Amino acid sequence: MKMIRGMEHLSYEDRLRALGLFSLEKRRLQGDLIAAYKKAGVGLFTRACSDTKGVAVPSPVPACEPEPKTNGHYPAPRLSLSSRATVVATMEAPSQGLQTVMKWKTVVAIFVVVVVYLVTGGLVFRALEQPFESRQKNTIALEKADFLREHVCVTQLELETLIQHAIDADNAGVSPIGNSSNNSSHWDLGSAFFFAGTVITTIGYGNIAPSTVGGKVFCILYAIFGIPLFGFLLAGIGDQLGTIFGKGIARVEKVFRWPL
Repeated sequence: MKMIRGMEHLSYEDRLRALGLFSLEKRRLQGDLIAAYKKAGVGLFTRACSDTKGVAVPSPVPACEPEPKTNGHYPAPRLSLSSRATVVATMEAPSQGLQTVMKWKTVVAIFVVVVVYLVTGGLVFRALEQPFESRQKNTIALEKADFLREHVCVTQLELETLIQHAIDADNAGVSPIGNSSNNSSHWDLGSAFFFAGTVITTIGYGNIAPSTVGGKVFCILYAIFGIPLFGFLLAGIGDQLGTIFGKGIARVEKVFRWPL
């Protein structure tokens, strides 16, 4: 009691330090303030207030007002805000670095779907094209045999050479049927437009290609600039399709309980 009476001229904090209770009182104040702010619905705190040295206060609060005096004499410690929300930045940084990564189960499932899709496409194309190809092989073989039988003066080698010249002329855009004034061409506007499309899309579909040096050089330059241009278009379409497929994948994962 004598010690307490002799410390009447000291401040509240100095009296706590003299009694060895300052750290205990500081922790109690910290717990009370944090509990009060959590109870008020504020979960993010900035940094310590100037007087309490460690008590965090929420950044949305405009200023720390002094609490009412306790026991009629000593005010509670004042709280002040810091201009830099260090705790908030620290708490937000890990969440910003998180990225959504697809689980391996989902990747394997999509891979299986793609393989099944490819196999299905192969079966359909084979069913559509192979019978026609077989019929064409049989037809040309029979026609060649009939021609050699009816024209005994023509050998098989001469016939094969003539057919090869006709194929080369057709690939160059010249129809071997009729005279040279025939207007049909593989390089009319429609065919050339189709070929340009196969170049920039990298599909490679078609049986024609430039034969001249100028055409080959232009095809290379056209592809260098055209493929990236088409890639931008494809990326935009892919984003839209990705959104659609993403919703479908999310539903499938929800059904099979595969967290994304």
